[in-house]
Amino acid sequence: MGRFIILSFLVMGWAFYELSGGADFVPETRVLAEAEAPQAEIVTRADTATLVSLTEEVASPVAATLTLPAALDFQATIGAAARTARLQALRDRWVGQLRDLPGIEVLTPDDPRMHGGMTSFRLSGRTSETRNKALAATLLDRFGIFTVHRTGLASGACVRATPALFNSMADVDALAAALKQIV
Repeated sequence: MGRFIILSFLVMGWAFYELSGGADFVPETRVLAEAEAPQAEIVTRADTATLVSLTEEVASPVAATLTLPAALDFQATIGAAARTARLQALRDRWVGQLRDLPGIEVLTPDDPRMHGGMTSFRLSGRTSETRNKALAATLLDRFGIFTVHRTGLASGACVRATPALFNSMADVDALAAALKQIV
């Protein structure tokens, strides 16, 4: 019986070898498209790892295939200067209401060369990860405002607010009002 199994594997191996091209087999070489294309500046990334189509010969990210070209066209239409001005105006609106408020530490400088639209802050003296996670959760649960807690700063943990192009001035006013209420 053992000889039959070994003989079966040898026959299957030989058949696979012959069906694959035998001695004439040349492996396909693949060149990454990025290596041939001119390299553009990477401004941001879209997470598409969970949306993958396996129906094609090579897996392709569905979300990027369907939406990223339109999103990049939209961004190009707006232009970098207008996009930066909008995000900084949103940021300056809510930070301006809180910068001098006792109980709030705005960690991001006001110099526009030092930020885009993102700004980190925390309640004065509350540098633990636990307290900043709780602050982000309170902003979401009580006020419907999404922020993220951040760690790794030498001065302690914080919370980061990141307005987007679709946010309104009323949205960032609501953030400022929520923080005033919490303090």
